Amino acid sequence: MKGKELKQAQIFQVELDRVRPLTFDFNALCELQEFYFDPFQAVAGLDAMNFKAMRAILYSSLVAGQMAEDETILFDLSVNQVGQILGSLMSDQEAFAGIFEKLAEAVQSFFPEPEVEEDEVKEEDEKN
Repeated sequence: MKGKELKQAQIFQVELDRVRPLTFDFNALCELQEFYFDPFQAVAGLDAMNFKAMRAILYSSLVAGQMAEDETILFDLSVNQVGQILGSLMSDQEAFAGIFEKLAEAVQSFFPEPEVEEDEVKEEDEKN
């Protein structure tokens, strides 16, 4: 298998202090593990509105997005600066929600859809 045949994580653009690339890939998982021993616990924190998890996932995804878009440019925000930006955007509920919609979309695009067996589909159709 060649590198170009590997599934690449989708890059999204989010408006923070400026438009920034965001992606959720293996590098984001590794970066996230710096903040959470179990990065999947952090991902679950998105639904629970766990602010620490939200900040960590956003930071990790921004670092990974910058590396995916252009690895020659160093990421220029600290995790605390990402938190400050989020704090300043909390009064704009539409902007705040938009960031996390993109983040959730990035996370969902990274994880493969579970394969559903044909028998399971038939059983579900019969129930309905």
